[in-house]
Amino acid sequence: MEEVAAPPAKGKGKAKGPPPLPGKGGEEPATPEPAAAPEGKGKAKGPAKGPAKGPAKGPGKGPAGAEGAKGKGKGKPVEEKVDPGPPPPSDMQGKKFQWNTAGINSMFEKSFFKTVADKKKAEKEEAEGETAAAKRRRRRFGVDLDMLTSFFFQSKAAEPKADAKSAASKKPKFATCLSSAASQNIEIFLNPTGLTIELVRSWVLNLEPMRLENLEHLEQTKAIFPNTELRDELLAFKEANDATVLPWGVSEAFLLGLVDTRDFIKRTDCCIISARFESRFKEVEADLLDTRKCLQSLVSSESIPSIFGLIIDMGNYLNFGSNRGAQKGFTLETLSVMMRVEGFGDKTYTLMRFLMDTLEGNKALRDSALEDMKLCPDVSRLDYSEALRQLRDLSKSVQDVHAVVKPRESPPHPDGLSMLEDTKFESPMRTFVSESEERCKTLQVVADETAELLTKCQELFVEKKSVPIGETLKKIAQFKKDMEEARRQNLLAKAKKDKAEKKRLEREEAQKVKDEKARAKAEKTAAKAGPNAAAVEGPKSPKASESAGSSPEKRMMKVPVKAPERVTLTHSVARPRDELAPSGRMTLGPASRSELLRASQSMGSGASRSTLGPTSREELKKAARSSDDSGLNDQTETSEVESSRPSRMTLGPMDRHNLLRSHAQSQVRKGDVPRSTADHNLSREELKKLFLGKPTR
Repeated sequence: MEEVAAPPAKGKGKAKGPPPLPGKGGEEPATPEPAAAPEGKGKAKGPAKGPAKGPAKGPGKGPAGAEGAKGKGKGKPVEEKVDPGPPPPSDMQGKKFQWNTAGINSMFEKSFFKTVADKKKAEKEEAEGETAAAKRRRRRFGVDLDMLTSFFFQSKAAEPKADAKSAASKKPKFATCLSSAASQNIEIFLNPTGLTIELVRSWVLNLEPMRLENLEHLEQTKAIFPNTELRDELLAFKEANDATVLPWGVSEAFLLGLVDTRDFIKRTDCCIISARFESRFKEVEADLLDTRKCLQSLVSSESIPSIFGLIIDMGNYLNFGSNRGAQKGFTLETLSVMMRVEGFGDKTYTLMRFLMDTLEGNKALRDSALEDMKLCPDVSRLDYSEALRQLRDLSKSVQDVHAVVKPRESPPHPDGLSMLEDTKFESPMRTFVSESEERCKTLQVVADETAELLTKCQELFVEKKSVPIGETLKKIAQFKKDMEEARRQNLLAKAKKDKAEKKRLEREEAQKVKDEKARAKAEKTAAKAGPNAAAVEGPKSPKASESAGSSPEKRMMKVPVKAPERVTLTHSVARPRDELAPSGRMTLGPASRSELLRASQSMGSGASRSTLGPTSREELKKAARSSDDSGLNDQTETSEVESSRPSRMTLGPMDRHNLLRSHAQSQVRKGDVPRSTADHNLSREELKKLFLGKPTR
């Protein structure tokens, strides 16, 4: 049977594929028609998107039909096929080159790529007419495909072959029935805690003691207990899988262990209630006892009404003659206003400070009122209604345990056991129930008494019943705080005032002592000066009287002074300017260093250095002793030789001691000391006589 082609698809858009069908658009082209797509409203995939609806309109942009036929309608131009080039090796895989070619076709005609394509086409046509030898001789520049293949291609990875070992590795190691997410969550809970089904059973069956973290783990275990649907699935999994053949998964084994534990939820509830009862009961008991004690102290207080009476007197006095005056009482909101009422003179002195100053006259009343309000700040932070709710929850939880462990009624058990039929579990739980019920009843009595005190307190302090007890106690606690702050400010102000008064008294006492000393001193000075001096002119001040009354002998002091004796040296007197040498150079030897060295060499081996006198201290002393015996003979001779040289002040080869001694003996005159100048040349004999001769005195 021949297959009938499917009818053409009903395209929505205009034809963009083959030329129009025969008709107004022209004759049928020779090219074969593509297979039609199935009928549908969407665009058909393939070369054609469906036949055009009706006759085509407008000039056609597609390829021309038969000769002489002018096609109408829009058509997509046929793109020239691009040569993909030589294919790569089939057994190799290349790197992917993620290049961007979007928009190239629309701008191809005017781009460089058109030139490249034309050039390649011309080279290809030229190469088709050449022989094989000509192709080998012609060297063509291009891409080295072999090098490109070696760098950017690799062998395709061989597909792994299935063998017995890999097949064995895929065999499951554990039997599971839970989803991967559920199994993972259970294992995340079990692994860090180290919890096992044996440990859980020891808690709920044997009632072994638990720590706080164990109690939290037991609560989490109860939370993951399977529901009815999951329990049925686990039981079916247990029937279908033998744990001895294929072990169960960790999560499946743990959940099946919980399901197999008889009455696990009831046992767990009893264990959790009994373990948490003590701590919860103590919290509720402490809150109710503190609240009852606080309310009882407020209701039975005698000092608080007395203080309120003082406030009424103060308010009526301040508001006298106004609508706010002559009032019988006030609300608790008035107590906070007292800290904001300031005095006209001292802005820091408030009405509350005045109240505390008033209570200083009756400290017993003040201390008693503060003691009665002592528990208000702490109790105001408690939630009384929450404490009552927790007490009801405790009583209800105890009744739930009692319902589990009480003797079964229908049908009654012969041994008086409960529905659990476990004496080891029921006996300690029944003891817990009896003790807990008694304690809850006692605490309920405290709660009832607290409720009565609350009602009475609201009546005494003129509070509405809708106002929570915590709000009422906050107002009273703030009043107590304001009283303590006002008393502290009063004490500070009093201490500051006492300190200022003490300083004032100290200053007055010091001034008084100072005045007494000045008066006594003035009287003593006046007594020493005599009656005449006092009659002529009285002293203006104690110091003036003291200076005026003192005697001249006492004011003046004679100190013996010895004139210093100074030795005047004749040679140290300054000479006139006209007696000085014209050269102005002061020297002890030859005029230049070269002459001095030449003179030292001519003195023999004894002179081994450049010097102006004897070469050693011993020779200097020896020359000094010889100068004492010779007198001034050599000095006269030397002075005659050196008379023509410019003179200067010098000590010569001697030391100061010998020079002074020679001065005292021979009265050396100015200019008698040997001198030399730079413009006077001495002979060798004169130099020897100068340096080796006896020194002058």
